[in-house]
Amino acid sequence: MAEFITNEDICSHIANIITTADQCLYIVTPSLSMSKELYLLLKYASERNVKIEYIYATNELDPSEISTLSEIKTLKFHCLPDINARCYFN
Repeated sequence: MAEFITNEDICSHIANIITTADQCLYIVTPSLSMSKELYLLLKYASERNVKIEYIYATNELDPSEISTLSEIKTLKFHCLPDINARCYFN
């Protein structure tokens, strides 16, 4: 069942979704951007062999950040220009 959360709880809920993923993780967001915390969570999920699909509309990363993300073995990116929502699920 979908759960609606407040702005104050978003970061902890996203971290919980990522850390509890055991097979696959889907992230849908208008922009491809990455904090250090999100990078580490995705890296740890990949080390648990979680398949990660990151779907975005626009890329806000510089080439060095993209290179760093390529080290996450189970992470795949998909650009869909018409996305205008956020969704995180496992």
